[in-house]
Amino acid sequence: MPRAFETALAMGYAVDEQSDAIGIMPGDANAEINWPQSFANIARVIARGGAGARFAREQARVWRALVAALPENGRALVISHGGMIEAGAIACAPDADHRAWGDALGYCEGARLSFENDECMNVQVLRVEGTAISNQ
Repeated sequence: MPRAFETALAMGYAVDEQSDAIGIMPGDANAEINWPQSFANIARVIARGGAGARFAREQARVWRALVAALPENGRALVISHGGMIEAGAIACAPDADHRAWGDALGYCEGARLSFENDECMNVQVLRVEGTAISNQ
């Protein structure tokens, strides 16, 4: 968590909240998700059920609660670590074409999720040139 907190500050953002639910992946889920993996590979892990799926669903629940607490047209920046953003995005948009989202997120990369009420309407993967992570 300290590294995510420092990243937010370095980017010029105020940190309003910190959550272990977003910052810590349980060991059993980490063993299944095993970052770096592509979005498609992580989606397959989630589809099997198990610890990775439970973790992904919990990420989606936490993110939806965060969105529900925002004012109209509000925005939130969630900073986390390898595999967590991928898993949460997949769980928020389980029917999306995860293969089209590409490889694992690299450093300073992320995903922009758009919601209407608690439904994720769109996921846009945000890439930074030169930060590619080698996927397994």
